[in-house]
Amino acid sequence: MSLTLTEERKLIVKIQQGDEAALKKLYYHHYPIVNKLMMTYYIESYDRQDWFQEGLIICYLTAKNFDITVKKRFGGYFRVNFQNWIYNIIRKNQRVKRQIQQNTYSFDFDWNTIKDDTNLIVRDESVMVEEWAPVIALLSDLELEELELALGVKEADKDYLADIGLHKRARYRMRQKFRQNLF
Repeated sequence: MSLTLTEERKLIVKIQQGDEAALKKLYYHHYPIVNKLMMTYYIESYDRQDWFQEGLIICYLTAKNFDITVKKRFGGYFRVNFQNWIYNIIRKNQRVKRQIQQNTYSFDFDWNTIKDDTNLIVRDESVMVEEWAPVIALLSDLELEELELALGVKEADKDYLADIGLHKRARYRMRQKFRQNLF
């Protein structure tokens, strides 16, 4: 459903007066802009919900600042504001004090490919187990199995391949629990 220029202006006036329903309608009309920028840029700790929330916030702020007397459409102004906001987030994540987060290894990292990596700090396994113990206690059986698979302790069997979606969700939950409890 496409909004005419007049309908768009009416929604913006309603948003400036505090109407949440108008904000949702305007946001969902310009939702493809958020989707496109989400596919274009990568922000390490952002998932889809974070992108959509940021898009809604920027849509609100853009509508509040939009001058309806200008003959430009809202979409272009929103896209530029949102893109600049994304640039600021990326810039913030690239700061020196956050560089330590970029040198971490993923659970999916293939440890067998490392020969003589001078940047890799080999840790005592007993220390790692002590740090991970509280998180491991929170894991379900399926999430624990995913951890074993990720660490290479266990090999995937044919049952694993039969229900790959279930295991992907379990791996995601396992990662989230580690992120929430360790970092």
